[in-house]
Amino acid sequence: MNDEIGLIGLGPMGRGLAAAMQSHGIHVRAWEPSPEIRNSPEVTALGIANANGAEDLARGLKPNRIILLMVRSGTPVDDCLAALTPHLSPHDVVIDAGNSHPQDTERRQALLHESGLALMGLGVSGGPSGARRGPALMAGGPLDAWNRTGPVLKRIAARFNGEPCVDRFGAGAAGHYVKMVHNGIEYAVMQALADLHALLTQGCGLAANQVGEIFARMEQSPAAGFLTQIAAEAAAYPDPEGTGFLVDAVDDRAAQNGTGAWSVTAASEAGVAVPSIAAAVDFRTFSANALFRRRAITKAASAGGASLAVGDVGSLAASAMSAVSAASFQQGLALLSHTGDRFGAPLPLCRIVRVWRAGSILQGRMTEELAQALQDESTPPDNPRTRYLDAVAAEGLDALRQLTVFGISAGIPVPGLSTSLAYLDGFGDRPLSTRFVQMLRDRFGEHGFRRLDGTLGHVPSLGNAS
Repeated sequence: MNDEIGLIGLGPMGRGLAAAMQSHGIHVRAWEPSPEIRNSPEVTALGIANANGAEDLARGLKPNRIILLMVRSGTPVDDCLAALTPHLSPHDVVIDAGNSHPQDTERRQALLHESGLALMGLGVSGGPSGARRGPALMAGGPLDAWNRTGPVLKRIAARFNGEPCVDRFGAGAAGHYVKMVHNGIEYAVMQALADLHALLTQGCGLAANQVGEIFARMEQSPAAGFLTQIAAEAAAYPDPEGTGFLVDAVDDRAAQNGTGAWSVTAASEAGVAVPSIAAAVDFRTFSANALFRRRAITKAASAGGASLAVGDVGSLAASAMSAVSAASFQQGLALLSHTGDRFGAPLPLCRIVRVWRAGSILQGRMTEELAQALQDESTPPDNPRTRYLDAVAAEGLDALRQLTVFGISAGIPVPGLSTSLAYLDGFGDRPLSTRFVQMLRDRFGEHGFRRLDGTLGHVPSLGNAS
């Protein structure tokens, strides 16, 4: 077992991982390209050996090196690999622990393989504090590289009932693909929480402490987890630079790191619907264009349909949030199940959700119960519907509908709620409106459409009504 590791990148995540490794008896030798970060008090406090560059880092490690990169995705990863790989030897393993695009990971794996080197793609969930305490780790890459790196990663991973929350999910970029979908689910859940915050504050006029209490009550529901906990804290967090609450001082132009949009693109290419994730991505994009959206379309929305009492909105929030969470996880599972043999075999859904049970941003009651459901129900890979998620969604569907109507009637955009509602309403035997779309596209494009009897139909064949 390796008792030393090289680390490139000592930003917040890198420092968290370095501290975790040290606390588990793993010697860390690091290189931070940025002088500003390298000489910061936070890095000095770690007390780890700092290399002067990529060559110095490689020379300071024993043969059969393991070097972990924790740098921004994209060009910074390529730059680090270009500086590092000339100084490595065959059988060394590099772990990219950033949020890299799966296609970039596969390209880099092929490039390093030519030099006898292995690249593991590692999704890390938990944020800087989670990295220090124990993150959830999602690995992908060559099996022999996993056999070498797995024991090290298991030492620093979070644990759920004593089981380390780390696993290899397949060859290639399986780890980064799973982390991408994880983040997509995260986007959808956070947008729904933000929608509920808007309803409770703008729609009901509740005070910050009251909103925090409503979010805190979600701990008794299937939606309970890390995200609902921090939502309760954030809703009532005082502004350290003012007299009010911090949320009222935050610029609403939301940022995103790309993983949500990548999930939507991957879903579109795979023919999988992920509307809750897409709505969350779109609304962040919309929020960022402040100049475009500042002028209101109408002066005020009609409140004619907003018939819910303030107390009703609060009592419905947990059930509605549970339904949205179920819809979001269902969409994520559907996307994960459509990778085929891209990573050597279908992605193991149960094992993936088991890793998310601790250390992950998605940790909570739903991941715990969903992991058990996937195990008990023997869900087929090509149809990852579970009775558990269906039941949670059904239980909260009416609450979700009432709050969506309330938001629409009050003129408050609630894309996370409304899109999830439409998604859940689409299940069942009732024909979807898309049958009319089929007629329209055939009418102008002569694409044809399938009739219910299995034959091919065309709109012109219906004749001219008189």
